[in-house]
Amino acid sequence: MSIFLTSHIVRRIATALFYSGNKFVLFLNGIDKWRPYQCSTSLRSPLAQFIKALPKEALPHLRRVVLTFLGLDPEEFLQDERKVTEWEKAIDLLDREVNLPKLTLVLDIDEWYLGQDPALSKAQHLDIYMRILQPLIRIRGIRNFFVFLKPRALYGREIACILEKSVVGPEYDAVANGKPEERRRRWNDGYCYEPVFGPDGRMLSPTPPPPKPWESSSSEDEGQYW
Repeated sequence: MSIFLTSHIVRRIATALFYSGNKFVLFLNGIDKWRPYQCSTSLRSPLAQFIKALPKEALPHLRRVVLTFLGLDPEEFLQDERKVTEWEKAIDLLDREVNLPKLTLVLDIDEWYLGQDPALSKAQHLDIYMRILQPLIRIRGIRNFFVFLKPRALYGREIACILEKSVVGPEYDAVANGKPEERRRRWNDGYCYEPVFGPDGRMLSPTPPPPKPWESSSSEDEGQYW
């Protein structure tokens, strides 16, 4: 934006206002749950890429960051050593570069399979989520941490509360610190109606929905967005 080029003084003021006054939503495994975003080898972690791409003077002013796992299969994620390593490195970078005592971090997990599996006990659900959160549990000093699980997830609210306390502290109350009852979704069935850009600048959404099995791929509506 041109205001950042006005002068050094104006740039400092604009940087503080822009990065402290906005919420940054990062889709960690793609914007489209049916066609996950395939990152190149130089762009494996959207979170790490986001932090590295920001001006150094902007990092202390970050106040609200949302990390979204859209269409996540938690067990598949945990079995993929590369993904787990990238996740750990990204959180380590967050810990080193961002002013955690001023940061509200939101973790939004919209998983495919785990959330509604009645065969898993509450303890098994919690164990899987705790394994995903291990890198966050190791960091200290974060101001706020809000967890949102899939609305129909079994034990969702109880587990979210436990996860929040595991990161911030045993006395932490997310609701008392401003967590809303439900976070307003920015997509519907995996599709966001606002333009969403990847860390490399490519537009990831809106995207056309996958064709339904009973619809012909030659439909005259092909390419239209829902």
